[in-house]
Amino acid sequence: MKKLVLIIFSLTGVLIPDTGFSQHNLFDVPTTEIVEYKKLFFQQQAVFTKEEINAATTFTYGLGYNFEVGLTIHQLDFKRSQGIEVDPDNHPDENPDFLINMQKAFIITNDFQIGIGTRSGINAAKHNNEIKFVNFDYINGALDISDGDYVFVAGAYYANKQYAGEGTNWGAMAGIDLALLKNKMYFIGEVITGNSSLSVFNTGLEFTLPKNWKIEIGIQLPVPGSDNDRGGIIQISKN
Repeated sequence: MKKLVLIIFSLTGVLIPDTGFSQHNLFDVPTTEIVEYKKLFFQQQAVFTKEEINAATTFTYGLGYNFEVGLTIHQLDFKRSQGIEVDPDNHPDENPDFLINMQKAFIITNDFQIGIGTRSGINAAKHNNEIKFVNFDYINGALDISDGDYVFVAGAYYANKQYAGEGTNWGAMAGIDLALLKNKMYFIGEVITGNSSLSVFNTGLEFTLPKNWKIEIGIQLPVPGSDNDRGGIIQISKN
């Protein structure tokens, strides 16, 4: 998945106290944030490398009881030389996927909650016998300090080959979201361990715009031992 830019649309909603978490994902690491019941959350991310643009789109809906469900089009890999690649056997981590995303949040205290989620489905394929199961499962804890001024996320994940490509199928992930200017600008940093296409460092800034829009701009660097490309990240979201 030599990904740098990922476009993700996320519509989410669930009954949960307002913890001040600023978005459903940092860049790639999920937070435990659940949007209010029957509300929609939109998030789009894009990453650019020298050779390609990697994109995905997600829509999620809040069902209440701290639970959400949605649909994701993941890994639209626009190669400059050949357009969108459909090759589930040789390049599964660069192949488009059609996934169901679900997350359940468990509120431990007003400042700490745990999220358990999955993105599971099938890959795009030219022939029926090339269709395979694709999944990414995770558990994360999120600690919110000072009403969203400092948010720390840490957890673990499992991803099969069709999602992560060659390399490790599991690992740890962690991230931070720090207020530089309250309700205006935040610093975001995260890491996903391992040596698969998921294994990257992401860091950047988030800017809060009018009407609950946010834009995040950052860079992606490979985790040592992985062969992921360096690139730039653009992410747009709306609560």
